[in-house]
Amino acid sequence: MRCFSLLATVLALGLLSTCTLAQSDVDLIAQRRKADLAQFPTPSQLGSIPTWLASQKSDGTWSDVDYTAGCAAQRANWPIQEHWNRVITLASAWSGLNPSAPTNYTGSSQLLTGALGGMDYWFANDFTSEDCIGQGGLSNATCPCGTPGLWNSNWFDQVILIPQLVSTACLLVQSSNLTQAQTKGCHDIPYRAYALRDSFINGLGYLTGANYLQDETDHTQTINVMQNSVSLACYTTNATMLSDALDRAMAVVTFSDKPAQDGIHRDGSFLQHNGILYNGNYGKDLLNAFIQLEGEAIGTSFAANESTRAAFATDVAGGEWMIYVDSETKQEHWDLNVIGRFVAFPTTDLQANADINFNVSKLATATADFTGPDDLTETVRRLESNGTEKLLGNKGFWASDYMAS
Repeated sequence: MRCFSLLATVLALGLLSTCTLAQSDVDLIAQRRKADLAQFPTPSQLGSIPTWLASQKSDGTWSDVDYTAGCAAQRANWPIQEHWNRVITLASAWSGLNPSAPTNYTGSSQLLTGALGGMDYWFANDFTSEDCIGQGGLSNATCPCGTPGLWNSNWFDQVILIPQLVSTACLLVQSSNLTQAQTKGCHDIPYRAYALRDSFINGLGYLTGANYLQDETDHTQTINVMQNSVSLACYTTNATMLSDALDRAMAVVTFSDKPAQDGIHRDGSFLQHNGILYNGNYGKDLLNAFIQLEGEAIGTSFAANESTRAAFATDVAGGEWMIYVDSETKQEHWDLNVIGRFVAFPTTDLQANADINFNVSKLATATADFTGPDDLTETVRRLESNGTEKLLGNKGFWASDYMAS
């Protein structure tokens, strides 16, 4: 009996130690994530704060923002997201975590009132039918055209865009005295997408879970949803959710070995939409998501495992061959052959053809402990040289029928 009691005590202490370690890691990741998300606003947005505070209406809206929702709303690049861009900018400046924001903005009651007022408007006008998530506008669902609430007929806005913006704003104002309605909205909107992690979404397919190995799984969208879920887990200090979200996110950063299968291939090419070469577009989005997630998880029990590191390192090393430097502007760009869409946009539109659109310094931070064949030190050094140090030779990408030299 004494031995059993001793064993039980040892096991209990071990479990307590594990739980304490996990919660400590949650706190560290939350701290890193807040600092990361606080840098969301551009200098131009920070400079617009006085104008936005002066022009915000009593209901939390702005007259120069297009609030068209439902079937009449623009499906791609929904203009209403500007509302949240402003809320996040106010929240970022208030938090004191953005080094570019004036120090007198930190803790400003005026900024916090503006941010929370914008959140209140959205939460009060949130849709109520779950069909609005992926079946908005369909006559055979419970969210036909004319259904009240802020929703879009494109599933992307309910599953990724708005949860991302909401979870960002909420995490930045987490330390304020939120009302019950604000706390509920900060949880419910991001949780909608997380709740669908094992479900079929109309217009998208499956995200993860038991259906992960099926070809209809969209790797980029999966990691985007889980990225938002990490913010929710940090907001709720939920170690179990954080572990699950990171596990699912890292699971899609793996090798795809079937011909034309979406995802990272062993030759370093990233395919999307049934075999189209997309390293500089969808692949770049997955790259950015991983950089953020691993940059926050590095050194913790939630960091990427060896197989995920191998796939990501292969993706980055392959992508380096697809990047060139404009001889006139000295700007790094993706080869137009690897961005698929957006090739005709002017660079001022900041689409996939404008830049490589990932932060090389943050890439270095996220992969600082990658070793052996996964070591990206030389790749980072060449990318940071902005073309003065070049790759030599040529590389063939058999999975995508692409040759770089």
